[in-house]
Amino acid sequence: MNTALWTGFFLLTTSALPVGSELHYAGQVTRQAENGDRGAESFRLVVTCATADDAWFLLEERGGAMFSWPQRFGRLATTPQQISGIRILQRHEDQDYALPVRHPVFEFVEKLIPETEWQAGSAQYTCVRHRQVKDRECAIVEASLDRGRRQTLVVDRNDGLILSMEERLFIGRGEAYQLTMQLENIVPLSVETLAQEAKVAKALLDLQAALKIEDADVVEQLSEEQLATTQNALSQLASVGEGTWGRFVTTIQRDIAVQQRRLEGVAGLQKKFLNQPATPLPDLTQIDGKSILAADLAGKTTVLHFWNYGGEKLEEPYGQVGYLDFLSQRRHKLGVQILGVAVDARFADPTTQAAGRRAARKFQEFMNVSFPIVADGGSLLESFGNPQALGATLPLWVVIGHDGVITHYQVGYYDLNPDEGLRELDAAVVSALKREKAAATK
Repeated sequence: MNTALWTGFFLLTTSALPVGSELHYAGQVTRQAENGDRGAESFRLVVTCATADDAWFLLEERGGAMFSWPQRFGRLATTPQQISGIRILQRHEDQDYALPVRHPVFEFVEKLIPETEWQAGSAQYTCVRHRQVKDRECAIVEASLDRGRRQTLVVDRNDGLILSMEERLFIGRGEAYQLTMQLENIVPLSVETLAQEAKVAKALLDLQAALKIEDADVVEQLSEEQLATTQNALSQLASVGEGTWGRFVTTIQRDIAVQQRRLEGVAGLQKKFLNQPATPLPDLTQIDGKSILAADLAGKTTVLHFWNYGGEKLEEPYGQVGYLDFLSQRRHKLGVQILGVAVDARFADPTTQAAGRRAARKFQEFMNVSFPIVADGGSLLESFGNPQALGATLPLWVVIGHDGVITHYQVGYYDLNPDEGLRELDAAVVSALKREKAAATK
């Protein structure tokens, strides 16, 4: 899945984080419209301040798209020339955007004088006025940032702590959103609690590094290797306590248990179908209305690529279709037939079939796909085991040999090197061709 990733990083000149405490922020992202707001998605941000040079953040998102647990925490920037790294996930028009969240300490405390203006890079700042907020002497700051983003900040004049923020930003084709964040409270931690939280947080940061998840990826399912790495790391934490980070470990444990069951279910599908005769393929209808007869596929090595082929998202990795198209062009001359199977419930209803075809054709034209794409309302997928029923996601790849036996069954994306393409799938195709050739010479 593609993530349209925004970056907005804020440099610190000093650190004013309250050492030995936790900052608790509450926030919302609201889509703006001419006829009013279109609903809000909320988040909570906790910053654990261990020392003047070491702090960590933990994010909880609610109500919509959200990052998975490996991407919801990190080490917070506390010295100059570092980046904050805090971001939340927002879905707009079926596409995900990572929105940056400002560091909780304002970086220009020395400039908080009324009617003072200054520029930092492409950003323009104005200290509008001073104001008393409860027992704090504060400054109101307006900032004009990149991509049309505008912020209004309430900043403590003494330590630079941001008490609240309102940001207007634009996503997609210029849709306006508002991101707000308020400091709810500052919770002092005992020496013992802070030591326990530090132990857990540092272990999770080590785990995060070991998982090697790219910032631009939105991870829905860890690989088998990543699950094993996580389980091993959690087993080393004999006691996690009942603090913020201890509760987060409990959340991770629950998620890992669900993912492990899902992985075992997918393994069960593979065991059920691999090296077994495939359900005979019916006559198939391409998204352009043309037919592919079952008789034309008989005796051929056939690859089925089940995926949504939707025209609305157009997100990387695009079902890895580009690599599949290259493989098709390379192996088609050897008699291999590759079929894209556009899985869309709209194909099961005559009144919505046209919309499903339009969406798939949009993708086909966008990717310049050369192999046929056939329509499936879900029945063909069910005959090969629907991984979505187990909570897993498409694509599903199936290689059927010349004799109708399934010789390769893969759920999800392949790990690949761009220079090698779909090496694992290609190896399965070559193996099936060798079986076909051996059978023909007997």
